[in-house]
Amino acid sequence: MELTCYPTYGYQDKDGAWKTSVRVWLYENRHTEPLIERLFEPAAVELVSELLEHHRIDPGAATAIFKKRISFFLREGVPNKEVVLEFRDGKNMNRYTPAASVMTDKDGLVTADIALNPAKAPWLADSVGGWLTYHASVADGIASEGRVQLLAPQGLSVVSDIDDTIKITEIPAGAEIVALNTFFRAFASVDQPDNMAKMYNGTIPTPGRHALDARVSFHYVSGGPWQLYEPLSEYLIDQSHFPSGSFHLRSVDLAQSAHSEWKHLVELVENAFNLAQPAVSVQQNETYKHKIKVIQELMSALPGRKFVMFGDSGEFDPEVYEAILGKPEFRQMVTETTIRDVKGLAADDRRRLEMQGMQIIVRDVARPIKHGISQFGT
Repeated sequence: MELTCYPTYGYQDKDGAWKTSVRVWLYENRHTEPLIERLFEPAAVELVSELLEHHRIDPGAATAIFKKRISFFLREGVPNKEVVLEFRDGKNMNRYTPAASVMTDKDGLVTADIALNPAKAPWLADSVGGWLTYHASVADGIASEGRVQLLAPQGLSVVSDIDDTIKITEIPAGAEIVALNTFFRAFASVDQPDNMAKMYNGTIPTPGRHALDARVSFHYVSGGPWQLYEPLSEYLIDQSHFPSGSFHLRSVDLAQSAHSEWKHLVELVENAFNLAQPAVSVQQNETYKHKIKVIQELMSALPGRKFVMFGDSGEFDPEVYEAILGKPEFRQMVTETTIRDVKGLAADDRRRLEMQGMQIIVRDVARPIKHGISQFGT
């Protein structure tokens, strides 16, 4: 068994208690070698080889990447296990253990709202603006650590999409291209029209002329699945040096989708990124609902903070941010909203004008994403 603890944020409520929503997953790993063997066995290797060659992907590197990333989709949650949580300050000098432990649900998850009593942990006041460590353990000796950023009532927070906003996924190109970028290619970050890593680290200003510094909190809100958290965090935070922040991905049941055949990988991506959802109103789209819920909860918990929002036109970020800006209590909290236009909207396009009417900044990419075509090579 293994545990993963996800980064989150904490805030102080009107009664002075610190509130944080932790997410912990207890799981077992399934063996990945049979999947690798079946995908690259003679019956399938011709199709896969042709796809890799056509898209200029090295087969050796692709196999190694696939083996690692598919493993995150092959985990099985361990239900009904008691998990003990302990919170520690940044120097590991002070500790706080909630009175009650928590239990994993049927999927092996703990998603719990934990209140930290400032009377029992007065050292929390010295940690505002910084990060706590939370330690999760089960009786079998399995343990892991996550982080909680304690946010001050005032300050600046960034809400950022991930796919095609800061990491190149090419959602509008369709499920096959997304499958290649997710399972067979090294990740790549967005560097045009703005280098997003430099912007988020304050080296260059935002399009709205904000200078983002170390005091800014970041919240990565994506319609992608939680199964991609670890490779995303490794790439974005550890390798590309985007600022640490809380992650808010989408819960998707993909247990029956992780098969090795190419068509099944495409189906997995369709489900994981909500690409195959039947045409319904935007308000019924799962990605839209997920992002609205997360952002409204964040802003409602932190009414004294100001927010900068970044997204792209490939999914539903314009609609999500328009809905947020459409509520007066949230609009007065937002100081900048920027959309990276990956679809190549014309200057007089109705959709572009609607965004600009909401005071959304639209940034044009040099090469709009077209269905079935990857910028890495067709």
